[in-house]
Amino acid sequence: EMMQLRAEETSLQNELGHEFYDRYLYLSGQSNRIGVSSVMIGSAAEQSGISQGDLIVQYDDHPVFNSRDLQHASTSGERGELATVTLLRDGRRVSLSLPRGPLGVHLQPVRVDPNPG
Repeated sequence: EMMQLRAEETSLQNELGHEFYDRYLYLSGQSNRIGVSSVMIGSAAEQSGISQGDLIVQYDDHPVFNSRDLQHASTSGERGELATVTLLRDGRRVSLSLPRGPLGVHLQPVRVDPNPG
């Protein structure tokens, strides 16, 4: 049943497009971002400059709405190849390069208005 629900969620995301899916998640009270609650010492995340409080919004140009999206994106491709991670930090977008694979972070779901103001 969980696999079917995930497939339906992916289908909805594809049908709506990333921008409208993001808005849908927010308006329906669901988390639409993943926040970095801590960074492990010596991890790829620490070495690349990811910090506690950052919100991960893209991994290798793919939108990330939850930890499952991040896990799928970080394990696709060749382990160790460089991938770009786009973060929201203090309201600004920051892009960092790091090796594909485990980041070495603890994550938490976060709900953020994708269209503030």
